[in-house]
Amino acid sequence: MYAGGGVSSPLSFFALCASSAFLFFALCTFWSAFSVSFVGLFGWMQIRLPVVFYVGYWLVLGVGLLAAAASLLQDRDRRPDVLLAAGFGVSCLAGVIYFNLTFPEPQGRYLFPVASLVVVLVVFGLHRLADRTAGRWPARAVPAAVVVLGVAADALALLRIRGFY
Repeated sequence: MYAGGGVSSPLSFFALCASSAFLFFALCTFWSAFSVSFVGLFGWMQIRLPVVFYVGYWLVLGVGLLAAAASLLQDRDRRPDVLLAAGFGVSCLAGVIYFNLTFPEPQGRYLFPVASLVVVLVVFGLHRLADRTAGRWPARAVPAAVVVLGVAADALALLRIRGFY
């Protein structure tokens, strides 16, 4: 049912989710390949970055998104821009998952249209977390710190790719 058949109805989708083969794919194969590809698995060359890149990236992403979600759930002022960014991000991820039910290609590049919105959510969450735990001044440094970390990671990734040629 998975390979090539697609999902034609909600009932068949439920049956697909209940199968152990799909659960293994969803929990192990899809998410591990997707997360590595989203951070950096460079094209046809399949060049991987050191593991510390992936762990660091997903740690910052996870903490930032959890802090953003906690802030949105606790604060009384619901920011429409942050809610809109979260909605677009979730809908794009849902589209990627739906696409992978038909064509098994867990490629992180399919989230690139919302990558900037993900960064906004992460910076928002880290800013709110720093504001609550460390105070105003460290919270103001969060966007700059995220930019510096991103540029440093890009520079190191370019050095890694350069070694391929």
